[in-house]
Amino acid sequence: MYERMSLAELDAELGEYVDDLASKWWWFLVGGIVSVLFALWILFWHDWSEDSVKIFLGMFLLVWGGFRLATSFAYYGDARWWLMLSGVAGIGFGIAAFLWPTSLVVLANIVALWLIVSGVLTVIAGLMRAREPRWLFVLWGVLAGLIGIWLLGNEALTLVTIIFFIGISALLFGTMEIIASFQIKGLRKDYERARTQVYDQLNTLADLHAKGVLTDEDYAKEKATIFIG
Repeated sequence: MYERMSLAELDAELGEYVDDLASKWWWFLVGGIVSVLFALWILFWHDWSEDSVKIFLGMFLLVWGGFRLATSFAYYGDARWWLMLSGVAGIGFGIAAFLWPTSLVVLANIVALWLIVSGVLTVIAGLMRAREPRWLFVLWGVLAGLIGIWLLGNEALTLVTIIFFIGISALLFGTMEIIASFQIKGLRKDYERARTQVYDQLNTLADLHAKGVLTDEDYAKEKATIFIG
């Protein structure tokens, strides 16, 4: 699609996308704050039982999946679909937490599978992004996957250990979302800075071409280098 656009059309298209995404920065902020609050709740509330942790986990995953599903619509392209799948998976695991029988093994496996599935999907979504917060997506996805693998099938787990890893996972995700929200908020300034650099480079090339310093072939190659990198 972009190959058939003029520079002005491409600039308008990208500018519209950046403005739309930057305007939704607070979605990520709210999701991050809610996740951090859930983390603090489970980490610092001491009167937990297997049944209460099960209810908490179900609530958290439903809310987490809902926020992930909502924020996925802020993106365009393939990254949106992978984040959407991550949100749907979170909701699915949340429902499973309410429906499956209560035991340490069940709780650990739900947490582990959620972390592994959402971690893999988040890494894929992050790698498909060309800009920030790409590294945050990848970092959280890798950490989530590693924690999930460690939890899966670990027979030495206690309720305290499960509570700890639920809280840490929620805290890591919430922190990532809060940082990402402010990066997304500043996208317009980043875009304007990059846009100015591109137009300056193009004007310089056009001037050199007009003076005969660059041949038509060299001019075309240099322009392609600016856009391709």
